[in-house]
Amino acid sequence: MIRQPLRERLLSRVEREECWLWTGKVNRDGYGLLTGHSFGHLAHRLAYLEFVGPLARDETVHHRCVNRRCIKPEHLFKTPTAIPVRERLLSRIDQDCVGQGCWMWTGTLNHHGYGQIWLAGHGMKQAHRIAYEILVGAIPAGLVIDHLCRVRRCINPEHLEVVTVAENSRRGCNDFQQRKTHCPQGHPYDAANTINFRNGWRRCRSCQREAERAHDAKRRGRRRSVVMNDPSVR
Repeated sequence: MIRQPLRERLLSRVEREECWLWTGKVNRDGYGLLTGHSFGHLAHRLAYLEFVGPLARDETVHHRCVNRRCIKPEHLFKTPTAIPVRERLLSRIDQDCVGQGCWMWTGTLNHHGYGQIWLAGHGMKQAHRIAYEILVGAIPAGLVIDHLCRVRRCINPEHLEVVTVAENSRRGCNDFQQRKTHCPQGHPYDAANTINFRNGWRRCRSCQREAERAHDAKRRGRRRSVVMNDPSVR
C-alpha cells in the first residue's frame, strides 16, 4: 500500500476556516496528532516542518492564534527555547482592553470560565493565579484569589486580592444576591422595600411583614386553643 505524502495527509484532516482546525486525533492537551504505525507526531509541528521550514530538536512551535488544534502555517512560529511564563501570559491578553481596566484572557478557559495556562511539569493552572504570583508575589498556603472586578477572565493584578476561602465564598454569595432584582415572591428589591444588613445580605420588607403577620396569627391561634381547652375558664 502506497502511503500518502505528508502534505496530503495533513490537508485531508483539516477544516479550512480562519484557522486550519485539525479533525483527526488529539492528545490530552488538545494538540492534533498524526499517528503512524505505533506512535503519533504533533500535527502543528509537522505542518511547520512541511510548509515553513526545518526545526532544531530544542526548538518549540507555538500558536499565534492560541488554538491548539490549528495547523495553519501563518499561525505558527518557533522559538529556540520555551517562552518565559511572563511573556506567555502577557501575549494572551486582549490588547484592546489594556489601559481600560480588565486584562481579558484570550487563551483557553476551564468549565468555570477562568483562564488556563499550561506549565511544564505542573499541567494546567489558573491564569489569574499565575499572573498574581509572577506580577505581585507568592500566594500564602490556604488562601485563594478573589476577582475584585467580578470578571473571571481578567488577570489584571490590580483586580486580584488574596483572601480566605470563607471570605471568597461570602463575596460570591453577596454578588449573586445583589444581581437579583425581585424576591422569590415577586416583590421588588428597591429602596423602600429592602432591608439591608451589615454583612451584605438583604431581605424583602413586604415578605418580612407577611411573615410577622403569619407568626402573630399563629401565636393568637395557640392562645385561643389553650383557653378553650382549659377547664378552669369554663
